Amino acid sequence: MVIFLNLVLAGLRLGLKNYQVGEKWILDDYSKVSFIVLATNQKNIGAALNKSQGI
Repeated sequence: MVIFLNLVLAGLRLGLKNYQVGEKWILDDYSKVSFIVLATNQKNIGAALNKSQGI
């Protein structure tokens, strides 16, 4: 959960920083952060499922 929050905050910082550059950069940063967050969440969900199933 802490990793997830850190990634979200990092994405917000990137988005705000690059807002002055243009919308293209915001979309690029958002998609990168979303991909990282999605991958992290999938790992955490997979680990939780394995633990609950005794694997």
